[in-house]
Amino acid sequence: MPDLGVDCGSPEDQALTADRPSLIVEVLSPTTGSFDVTVKLAEYQSLPSLDYILLVDTESPNVHLYSRDWDRRWTDVVLKGLDTVVDLKRLTVSLALRDIYSGLEFRLKPKLVDLPSEIDQPTGGFHQK
Repeated sequence: MPDLGVDCGSPEDQALTADRPSLIVEVLSPTTGSFDVTVKLAEYQSLPSLDYILLVDTESPNVHLYSRDWDRRWTDVVLKGLDTVVDLKRLTVSLALRDIYSGLEFRLKPKLVDLPSEIDQPTGGFHQK
């Protein structure tokens, strides 16, 4: 079951499944993210009516958008940064990452390596002393 979706069909009032899903959104958590991007992604891509799958990272403002071309083949792109916009043309909707992440504060990530401001670049060849 996805975190969010758009159904372009006409489901029954008591239906527990979408009639014609067009967009599925998964919010990736550290504990279930790997399951979401493997097993669930493959299941979602098998749905014939689905046009878009949006995987939302919770650690940084990055989303992975899977979309079907007009020939129904899947393509994907990673969109990064709060100023980026996700354009879902077949739904005539645009989503700014700033709006998707509104109210969320990202934790600072520790640096693995602290690089000096000026890095010596190798010049190649041999040097004589």
